[in-house]
Amino acid sequence: SRWLKLIQPSVTIANACLLVPSARAMAASMLREAQMLPERFRFLLASASPRRRELLALLGLPFDVMTSGFAEDLDTSSFSTPAEYVRATATGKCEAVLETLPERRSDGRQDVVICADTVLTVDGNILEKPVDDGHARAMLRSLSGRTHEVFTAIIVAVKGRRDIRSSVERTEVTFSELSDEEIDAYIETREPFDKAGGYGIQSKGSLLVKGINGDYFNVVGLPIAGLAKLLLAELSPPLGEQAGRWTTIEAAEG
Repeated sequence: SRWLKLIQPSVTIANACLLVPSARAMAASMLREAQMLPERFRFLLASASPRRRELLALLGLPFDVMTSGFAEDLDTSSFSTPAEYVRATATGKCEAVLETLPERRSDGRQDVVICADTVLTVDGNILEKPVDDGHARAMLRSLSGRTHEVFTAIIVAVKGRRDIRSSVERTEVTFSELSDEEIDAYIETREPFDKAGGYGIQSKGSLLVKGINGDYFNVVGLPIAGLAKLLLAELSPPLGEQAGRWTTIEAAEG
């Protein structure tokens, strides 16, 4: 079969917001309520992922990119759930960036660090990025014709505040039955190798997907509706809310 090489995916980052109206509405709400945020805050995305840069840009906030240098080598067996593991990794990235920032900025704004980490799970196993063709092939075979879960942790932290807000989103993704020829054709695109689980739903990997249950953007790597909630909670806190604590929003299940 040559269909994987010939058919172009119909879903892109540019039009993905049409698939999830709630995410689009949340972004609009944040922009209406916080139009002056860039005057008070400088936003930093602690990720080298071009997909996360494109998604964050949908919120309309100017931001800079700063990679964390965090090793991302936590022992998965030391965490009881994928949500705990992905939250710990995202927190590690965030703290690594916070440590490099000055306590005060010369322009009077505060630095806001946004971090994320994504993993995929099937049969209780966490799948991250494949290291070679054989690893990618094994991952895709394990996903073929089955439903798996994608977890993304997002962290929002303001330099100079002790509270760090976090959320973990969960989305179910069901794959079509894949032949070895289809798997090999997809691997030949080289797309699997910088993506958790070995596929990109926003690009050619969309051809492998039968359906999803939950936030599409979560599978891409940055659930923007959840991020908007965290930004509003952290940057526009209710009157009388005390700083100096960790705030966690439980995983939203599709």
